Amino acid sequence: MRARILRVWEELVGELLDITEREGGVVVNVSGRNYILPAFPKELLNKLSVEAFTVGILRTENGYAIRKLEERQTKAIPKQSCRIGCLKRNLHKTSVFG
Repeated sequence: MRARILRVWEELVGELLDITEREGGVVVNVSGRNYILPAFPKELLNKLSVEAFTVGILRTENGYAIRKLEERQTKAIPKQSCRIGCLKRNLHKTSVFG
């Protein structure tokens, strides 16, 4: 099965089905699709386990962030995250203090 590399500021959300350690990274199967997580740290790898839960894996410029979600999804959905500057601009536009 073909694998896709998770890019910086992308979050992968779906059911974690398999984890395989490879040289230079980790391959995860989330909701039936394979993703390569380059330079994935061992400390976080130990926190992942293949259970029937939905997981979110965010790749940042400084590493990865993982979250376990209550709800389940049937499809892996990579999302492009907004950088900090983008968030600040959007917050400024909605500020009630002008």
